Amino acid sequence: MKTFATTPFDWFNFVAQNFNSNALIQFVLRFDKCPDFDLLVRALRCCLMADPVLGCRFLVKDDMPQWVYAGLDAAHLFEKRLTEEVESAVGLCLAERLDASQVCPVKLCMVVGVDDARLVIKVHHAVCDAGGALQFVKMLAAMYGKVGDDPDFMPEPGIPCRGTEAFCRHFGVEDKSSRLDMSLLPDMRCTWGTPFGDVASGQTFAYQAVRFSDVQLDRMKTFAQSNGGSLNALVTLAYHKALVLLLNPEADGKEIQFSVNLRRFTDGGNTVCNLSNMTNVTLPTKGSLAELAAVAKCAIDKAVAPELMLQGVLACELMSTDFKSLDSFYASDWENVKRTGLCTPMISNVGKLDDAPICFGQCDVKDMMLISPAFVSPSFMLSVSTYRKVMTLCVAYQKPSMDDGFVTALLSEMKSMLAENLY
Repeated sequence: MKTFATTPFDWFNFVAQNFNSNALIQFVLRFDKCPDFDLLVRALRCCLMADPVLGCRFLVKDDMPQWVYAGLDAAHLFEKRLTEEVESAVGLCLAERLDASQVCPVKLCMVVGVDDARLVIKVHHAVCDAGGALQFVKMLAAMYGKVGDDPDFMPEPGIPCRGTEAFCRHFGVEDKSSRLDMSLLPDMRCTWGTPFGDVASGQTFAYQAVRFSDVQLDRMKTFAQSNGGSLNALVTLAYHKALVLLLNPEADGKEIQFSVNLRRFTDGGNTVCNLSNMTNVTLPTKGSLAELAAVAKCAIDKAVAPELMLQGVLACELMSTDFKSLDSFYASDWENVKRTGLCTPMISNVGKLDDAPICFGQCDVKDMMLISPAFVSPSFMLSVSTYRKVMTLCVAYQKPSMDDGFVTALLSEMKSMLAENLY
């Protein structure tokens, strides 16, 4: 039986599926013409050969998790729906859960309408983060083109490279224990959280999104730069200000938690994997976007300083040596979050999804958006992604723990700040 090692990052994201998250990273792609479903199936099988961990399930044996080969022909990997209600069918695909302990951590759902074709790509967070999921999407597109050009195409069996070796090599780390400096770890205490309702089992997936045109995006970039900020800092700041407006915290200065793609600190040799870190940044609650743009950029730049990112990775690896203990810690922490209602709001800004054009053979991906993991409130995340100069802000959440009205109000406030009141 083929098996592959797991990483502490895999552990943490796997455990989430049993508590406060559906642990799924999803993309919705819209095409200019419908891809060939049979070619999609073959392309996915090629991906599972080229990166074999994608064809495994997460198995905990003797308290040590492993990725264990699950097979290339599992029926759950592929689904095609013919429908006149495309939006509804896409929503049903997005709502479907994947349990990485039972099935492969990826699935394709093709939804075909009268004149509309969508592809929902589901990836379990245990196998990779958003950066790795995007890597998988691009690999799938490339494989589609290859099997379309050559019916006999078969990739060479891949060798997973999923650890932090390249990351640590970038920093010249030879001994992780001696390099760890606990005094440099960020303060990750939670001082506020979003409102929440019933957090019992039986949660239902939901999501909402707002989108910004290329013209609006250019205006945001110009505004941010003219005020000493950046687009990333501006969006984070608008998120923070909208939360402050809706939650009305008493203290000045509240933290936001955000993800950092650590691939910038490697030579690019990693295969599809988890290679990101979470950190906090504290932002002031008072002041306009123009007044705080430079402040936010400076605070974020300090929070993602390379040495701080290194220390976060070292701490994660050195402290996560026992899966059972991590599972117990997560369970205890989740009980504390539910009791106190304190859980720092998160943001995941993946940025551009299309550094290079994404095409499935002759089928052009004309639109694409990221759906981040759906959390049980008070855990809460906003995702940000941009494709073809259209930026999407999306919140996926679980009902009834989170109320639709809060998400609608949050996105409405952000849209007003970023698209209507910049000038």
